Amino acid sequence: KGIKKGTTWTQKQADDDLSRRIDVLYDEIYALIEYDIDDCQMCELISFAYNLGITEFKESTLLKTINADGYGDADQFLRFFYSNGKPVKGLKIRRLCERILYLNGNIFNYERCVELLPKYFK
Repeated sequence: KGIKKGTTWTQKQADDDLSRRIDVLYDEIYALIEYDIDDCQMCELISFAYNLGITEFKESTLLKTINADGYGDADQFLRFFYSNGKPVKGLKIRRLCERILYLNGNIFNYERCVELLPKYFK
């Protein structure tokens, strides 16, 4: 049981596992949030916690700010773009898109994304 070196799954097994993990994260995040948030915000928090880890999310300033005012400081997404202490451009882009989705519910707001990119890619 579990994933180890040499594990091979069918697409259905992988999809089922991801669905189970998302369901677990939804329940955990839902229990942590003290205000109502919309579906786009919840989806983004699930994505963020999936990548960051639920333990780190529980201790995050993002969660604290959401619970302080019901909305949160979306700039907190932009703090997490390092791997082994070094900035990773792909993670910067991902975090920027997470921020845009959380704020606007519209990841396809290309103009806004382009407008924000220079601020975060110095």
